[in-house]
Amino acid sequence: MLSEHSALFLDVISMAGLCGVLRYDEQRVNLLTAYYQSKSEAEFLENIERLGISRNSQVFMTIADYLQCPAKYPQAHYLARYKSCSLLNDRSVLDLLWPFLTETQMKLFSKVLSDFRLEHSVKRYDAAKKRWRAGRYIGEPTDNESVIPRFYAYFLALAQGRNKQVCAKFEGFPVDVVFVMIGRAYAVELSA
Repeated sequence: MLSEHSALFLDVISMAGLCGVLRYDEQRVNLLTAYYQSKSEAEFLENIERLGISRNSQVFMTIADYLQCPAKYPQAHYLARYKSCSLLNDRSVLDLLWPFLTETQMKLFSKVLSDFRLEHSVKRYDAAKKRWRAGRYIGEPTDNESVIPRFYAYFLALAQGRNKQVCAKFEGFPVDVVFVMIGRAYAVELSA
């Protein structure tokens, strides 16, 4: 279960992205590091500063302002629009996650999501075997309560699989944050 502070910190990072103040991969990485290390709002702000985001920067001031008065930011209700969408055909899931991922991680996530969606297709071209084949998940339920845990398992199988080259691509990838945000957005509780 996500603690109240953890949810608040994720909302702060997401809101900073929606406001357009997160411009660099280093800022995203530093904010996630602060998220992992913090248990209180004051500690979160201290960790952000310690990790190189200046108190005078737009990122720091936006986050501090949000923590003091979240009602000023209408973007705080950004999750509501996802609840009626299906992960299998919702393009905006990438918008939800970009504040948490570097450019390289975003490309990797986009590729994995695209491949997962193809596995629900009636026919897909398997480039490795150079032939058409049925998707792995044909006939499986397509509601978010079924799809999101399946996607989580699919993602973890790639990230923690036997292929060392593939696993290396996922090194440093914030899998827990990504799937917490997906679960919150689509109103699906993921078990650990």
